Amino acid sequence: MYLLFPGRHHVLTRFQAEFLRGHADRTVVWAVTSANHRTTKRNPVAFDRREAAIERFSVAEGLRSLVVGVVDTPPTDEFAEVTVKAIEAGTDDLVRLTPENTLVACSTPAVSKLYEQLGYSVIDVEPDGTARPWDVLLMIASADEQWKEFAHPATVDVFERYALDAHIARCVNDPVVGDDGGLTTTRDYKTYADAFETAAERKWLQIKDFVRPGRILDIGCATGATLQLADRDPRFHESDLIGVEVARHLFAECEHKKEQGLFSNPNVYFYQRNMLGSAVFPPRSIDTTLTLALTHEIWSYADGSRPDTVGRGLTRSSGSPTRCSRTPPRTASGSTPTSAGPTSPSVPSSCGLTTATARTRTASRSSRRSPTPRRTSGGCRRGRGSSSSPTTSGGTPAFRSRTTSAPTGWCCGWRTRWTS
Repeated sequence: MYLLFPGRHHVLTRFQAEFLRGHADRTVVWAVTSANHRTTKRNPVAFDRREAAIERFSVAEGLRSLVVGVVDTPPTDEFAEVTVKAIEAGTDDLVRLTPENTLVACSTPAVSKLYEQLGYSVIDVEPDGTARPWDVLLMIASADEQWKEFAHPATVDVFERYALDAHIARCVNDPVVGDDGGLTTTRDYKTYADAFETAAERKWLQIKDFVRPGRILDIGCATGATLQLADRDPRFHESDLIGVEVARHLFAECEHKKEQGLFSNPNVYFYQRNMLGSAVFPPRSIDTTLTLALTHEIWSYADGSRPDTVGRGLTRSSGSPTRCSRTPPRTASGSTPTSAGPTSPSVPSSCGLTTATARTRTASRSSRRSPTPRRTSGGCRRGRGSSSSPTTSGGTPAFRSRTTSAPTGWCCGWRTRWTS
């Protein structure tokens, strides 16, 4: 006999333990929904961490459990049927749930109704007035330490060991990324992916001579196409190739490529993070940082409608003052300025780390000049104005690559170049 317990199961509660002890004569089937999602507002915790907490919970409470991941399903009236079939597939057809051998535990009325329509008996888990798992997760996101009083010790243990409380706060409070890990709900990521793949070789040819072996970081790596080209270059066979991508859809494609063996270098790593939220890597740990077609995204999705995000990203430092390079504008005729001059702080370093600027060619200014930046105690903040991200006359964002050396105490040096 089974007790089907569907849900995302990011947090396990003490109340759930008390409830399930009353059904210890049944095998609990944990249908962990949205198992293929992580690091999003709606699903901040990865499936493997959720599964780890469930297994510890089950041992602690003396429950016989089966944990089955169910991929995220768009809203559908067939959700209950899809879940039951996913459990069959996830257990190699060893577990076949029927209304005769299964009791469903669910506290969401709309979902309960779907199981009832299939003939299953449904019992409520958390009555009104009881702290539900999502309530506890929101307590974590708001830094309310009382969450530990409601969460089961198994969840507390896993969260503390993997610092998931800080991870949840970062995901849930991110003002840029949407509920399901996208920058917008309408963006066609397949079209974006195709465009990045098509343009990657052209951009790589323009920047490859400025890339230094070592730890090579691509911020906003999209589908990982640029890192694939770096992977084919003999100079970087012993380098670490690192991609950071905020959009869940593109990050998934990066991981898929790695799983399919499209990289010959075993030292390829991908992170799903928002570079504006916090530093991703320690100071002085990156040799070359690439940003391609990224800066306009920052100003479009953060500066335009959510200015506090850019402010947070620009003023965050990592132990030392943060200085950032500005891409020189074109002259009125569209040519690149030729006289040298110091750079001014503008856009943050690729990973929120302490960086230094190189001297760039900025003496000649046109009417497209960026607003004067304002210094802050923690770094730099771009001044407000009508100017958008730096681009060439053709509209292609510029890139930055590391110089041969950086001043003492800083993470990276930068040389600013134009792409076309």
